[in-house]
Formats: sequence, structure tokens, C-alpha cells
Amino acid sequence: MKSILCSIPCTAAIALFLSQSVPNSAAAAPANDNFVDATAISSLPYYTIADTTGATPEEAEPYNPCSYVYPLNSVWYSYTASSTETVMAIAEYYYIAPALAVFDANLNLVGCTSYSGALAFQAIAGQPYYFQLSGLYGEEGPIPFRLEVAPPPNVYLNLSDYEYSIYDSVGISAYVNDVANSYPYTFQWTISDGTVSSDEYLQHQFAADGDYTVSVTVTTADGRTASASDVIHIVTRDVAISKLTAPQSASANQTKTISVDVTNKRYSDYVRVRLYKGVAGGYEQEIGSSLVYVPARAKKPTSFVFNYTFTNADASVGKVAFRAEATIENSSYYSSRDAYPSDNLAVASTIVRR
Repeated sequence: MKSILCSIPCTAAIALFLSQSVPNSAAAAPANDNFVDATAISSLPYYTIADTTGATPEEAEPYNPCSYVYPLNSVWYSYTASSTETVMAIAEYYYIAPALAVFDANLNLVGCTSYSGALAFQAIAGQPYYFQLSGLYGEEGPIPFRLEVAPPPNVYLNLSDYEYSIYDSVGISAYVNDVANSYPYTFQWTISDGTVSSDEYLQHQFAADGDYTVSVTVTTADGRTASASDVIHIVTRDVAISKLTAPQSASANQTKTISVDVTNKRYSDYVRVRLYKGVAGGYEQEIGSSLVYVPARAKKPTSFVFNYTFTNADASVGKVAFRAEATIENSSYYSSRDAYPSDNLAVASTIVRR
């Protein structure tokens, strides 16, 4: 079955290989069958279809612990970097499952992989590296092989569109996706309020409302860098119930007015006030809801007025407890966050007689 990891040029090349292939018993050994005959790679990126058909094990064949068989029918490639760089060796599954191992000049194992694996390592300038390619479990056939310089990491800021306030300690962090897995990473943060940090994670409190640009540059252990930035919104909304006025007393079947005064300290917003009364069992019953535009820093509070008719049941209890709750809503009538919600509640009570 054709692997989805193989590109269109790879597919065409393997199709040509298969059309020209001969039975294994008649196949000649590849020119790079032995370690000393490794095909030299002069520059990156490099791509080829490695041909292990007819390959033979050689005496003292280096062992690839990712191949699950020994000795190996392998082919060899070599590369010497002109400057120290992180490279990725990739053997793709197409016709057979591949096994790939990388060795240094002394045939010490640098790393290995199998089943379409990518292997990243730091190639030291002037030092040769050798790549052993074989089929998993001793299979023979074409193996797409690539060698390329590792790309920079991908960096993403973990920020949301959540409305933070000046009272919040905001958690700021970054997610790093590095195909070479070159740990540890170092971080350099800048925030447009003048903050700089080299910590991996930040807890930051902003002094004033506004939109702030958060930027980070990540450097991998092998020196590759990548940056990301985003904007964080600081909006401190704060409304308060300054007074809940309920009648001191009432009679059953009597309708009276209950008013809730609301102040707005920061931004003009729509505010919804809900009025509840306590009932038996500790539950509450909503008896009214009102949405009003409340201007910021007005000279007088905005009053929400409710009418309530006291019942015989209220009179049998002898008292009604009222609770008012204020929430901020934007023009689309969705709740917005109040930075200081503890002053958004108020309670009052009325004595009820028959």
C-alpha cells in the first residue's frame, strides 16, 4: 500500500524503480552496499530513493537497534557539514518499512529510527556522519531518504481573548513545537508596558487598562530561534449595587416598590439586575429582571425599579428576604466580566402582615 508520506516526485521515482526492478536472486549489490563505499552527500537538502535490493551484510556490520534483525542488508550514505548545524535524517515508508541509523566517524551510534521516522541531531563541522538504511526485519526494496537542515521551531503564545483586569495576575506562556526536540529552550519575553523577562512562564499584573503586545523569542539548545507575538486586552469593568431599598413592612395582597441603585465606576455598559426572594428550603425565586444602560461615573446612581405584590404565603412566614444581583452585559446582551464582583450583591427584608 502506498504511504501518504511519499510526495509526488517520490511516487514517480519509486514507480520507475519498480518497473525496472528484477528478482532479488538476480539483483546485483548496490554500489553503496558497504560502509567504505558510502554515497557522499555534498550539500543539503538531499533526496534520493535508496535501493536496498541485492544489498548484503558485511563483516562487522554496525548494529541498528531499531531494525529488529541482524546482520543487515543495508546501504550507506555519508555527510560532512561545513558548519555546525542541526540536521534531520528521514526515511519514509513506501514499499517496505525502513530502518535508519546514524553513526559518527568511529561508528558510535548517534541515533536510530524506523517506520517513517525522522531523526534530528547536531552535526559538528568537519566531522563525517554515516547513515545506514535497511528494510525492517531484513526486507529489501526502495526507501525514500531525505537529509535536510532542521527548520526553526514553531512558537505559539498561550493567550486567550479573555478580558483581564488590572486586579488579575495574568499567566503568560508559550508552546514550542520543535521537530528536532533540541532541549532545553531559552525564552526572552518583552511586553509593551516595558516588562522584559527570561523566565519560561510569566505571572504579570498590568497597571492600567489597554491593549498590550506580548512577544517572545525562543532559542533551542542548538541555537535555532523563532518568535511569536500577540495582543492581550486589559479591561477593568466594575459596577456596584450602592443601595437596595425594600419597604420595611407590607400586608398580604399589597403591591409595593423595590428599587436597586447601581453605580458604574469604569465604562458605560448595559447592566442587568435580577431580583430574587427567599422561599422555604433555602431556595430563591426570581421575581424580576431588568436591563438598563448605566453610564460610567455618573453623578447619581441608576435606579432599577421593581413592583412586588406580597402574598398570603409571605404573610404566613412573616418576612420576605430580597436579594439583588447586578451583572454587566454588552450591547449584544452577553455577560461581561466584572473585575470586583463582591459589591454586585445586596440584600434587604420586609415584614409581612396579614
